[in-house]
Amino acid sequence: MKKVLFRLLAVLAGILFGLLLAEGLVRLVMPDPGAVKTVQDLRPRERSLSGGGEPPAKQGQVRIAVLGDSYVYGQGVDFTSIFAVRTGEILRRARPERTIEMLNFGRPGADTVNELRTLQQDVLPYDPDIVVLGFVLNDFTYRRARSEFTRVYRREKNRFLPFRKLERHSRLAYFLDWTFFQLFSDMDRVHNDYLDGLFDPEKNPEFPRMRAALDELLRLMAPRRGIVLLFPMFVRDEENRPFYRDARKLLTEACRENGVALIEMLPHFAGRAPAKWWASLEDHHPNAEAHAVIARVLSDHILREKLF
Repeated sequence: MKKVLFRLLAVLAGILFGLLLAEGLVRLVMPDPGAVKTVQDLRPRERSLSGGGEPPAKQGQVRIAVLGDSYVYGQGVDFTSIFAVRTGEILRRARPERTIEMLNFGRPGADTVNELRTLQQDVLPYDPDIVVLGFVLNDFTYRRARSEFTRVYRREKNRFLPFRKLERHSRLAYFLDWTFFQLFSDMDRVHNDYLDGLFDPEKNPEFPRMRAALDELLRLMAPRRGIVLLFPMFVRDEENRPFYRDARKLLTEACRENGVALIEMLPHFAGRAPAKWWASLEDHHPNAEAHAVIARVLSDHILREKLF
């Protein structure tokens, strides 16, 4: 009896040791999902100078305004890492004789209609010399599609996160849940199908309204040396997906018609798996490294084209 009890205790000790070892290894290779600063952790005034009184008059400085959604806002990364801040740093080093002011009007959840309103009401009163639009491939989204996607996402999370209650205490539980979700959920297909319908006029009832807002947005940007950054969604085989091809074609035509520069960012992220650019394992927003790439590409364009 003692031998059986001893063996049972030895097995339990081995299992406990294995779990502790696995927990330690996961903590070494995977960042803490709770350690990344989120939108709520950062003061809005650090991100956007819109609102709150009359815009200050320019006094010889170059003003560059950036607008868009959470990609521009910098969800998932520290404020000092966002590409608007880094672009300003690069330009100041390259042109130390000029005073360069970067204004970030990124707002989480914004779509093309919201961005047009932001440009009209908040950005233009600052009289910027350059306006940059960060266009993300869900900017043509509409309420019904977003609601359906959210419903399916919640359903899949309920099905494939068996250790969800332990995630607050164990990084291993978080990793196992993430693995189960990636292997067994249907979210890749659902996400791509959702995006594929956004740029199809027959599937997106809001397409005419979004397209009109985009044209007006670009028309207003053109006199301000407008630049559009086409951001990827950082998913596998993205360049061959209908949503990416359709969005690239639409933006190419719209930017050409309105005299606005278009910079396609996807080629600049080649050579690494899409997940390597994510803010976290389950957050497709660009991480600090991706923001550094965006800043380099944007500042190179501004300097090469001698926009100021």
